[in-house]
Amino acid sequence: MFAALDGEFSTLTVRTSEGLKERGLVDEIHGATLEFGLARRDELVAVGGGVLMDLVGVAAAELRKETPYVVIPTTLVGQVDAGVGSKRAINFRWKGALKKSYVGDFHPPRVSIVDPAFLGTLEPDEIRAGLSEIKKVAEMIDADLFGLLEKHGAELIDTQFQGPMGDDIMRSAISGILQWLASDLWDQNLKRWPDYGHTISPLLEMETGMTHGPAVAICASLSAAISHRRNYIGQESFERMLGLTLRLGLPVWHPLLGDPDFIRRAIESAVQLRNGDQNWPVPLAIGHHGFIEASASEVSKAAQLAQRVHEGNYQPWNE
Repeated sequence: MFAALDGEFSTLTVRTSEGLKERGLVDEIHGATLEFGLARRDELVAVGGGVLMDLVGVAAAELRKETPYVVIPTTLVGQVDAGVGSKRAINFRWKGALKKSYVGDFHPPRVSIVDPAFLGTLEPDEIRAGLSEIKKVAEMIDADLFGLLEKHGAELIDTQFQGPMGDDIMRSAISGILQWLASDLWDQNLKRWPDYGHTISPLLEMETGMTHGPAVAICASLSAAISHRRNYIGQESFERMLGLTLRLGLPVWHPLLGDPDFIRRAIESAVQLRNGDQNWPVPLAIGHHGFIEASASEVSKAAQLAQRVHEGNYQPWNE
């Protein structure tokens, strides 16, 4: 790849994971720029997954008050989510506790290069993680995309998104995210449908070590269960949403959802992030969304519904 680039370049290999997305690695990147003699208008180029996009984005935002950078995401989550966003954040550790994506900045990359050929190197679980983010877009704003996932989603895990159908599905998902970003690049509106699946998932990731995609799938399933219990979505839509999640090999429930204290703390964390309101995104129909405020008790009851689906004991809900 780098042989085709004009000019001089130096490389730094960074071993990353969600648990390592902290200040130390940002400082390591800053130190490498000193050793490389990075000039004022030289660019950083991040080649890797979504965690690396965050680390390099934060490093670039801080370096000489916003150094330009380019991202080349190599994972499906990176290509349909982290690689096309404007926000970059790292975790923050305080008094023994780790707060997910607590420190960061708005610093979009100058260019994001999305090449599906990279996805041919991924393990099935990494493809599933990205499908969780694509499904988020489908359930919130794009019923046609949801239909494509129902028909082709499972085979995309086997084909690793190689081929025309994979390209079409990726374009639809990325287009949906970009349309939102074009309307609100700086998060002025805190009622954000892209936060679907991201209300309880940050705390779930931090307390279980679960990766991002499965945590998003669990939170999205919980949100659909809340919506179903409120009769916003009917039985058919609910079964299609959670049925697709399961067919993609993603979870719909986790035992922590049975802990009222976890539910309370997850809601409190979301309220802090969203400036005093839950602004909890839920589906009103496949491809349509709204926002709610929910009590911890209501969320716990919805979690029981998701648990029954997880255990294969689902019966049509009515109170």
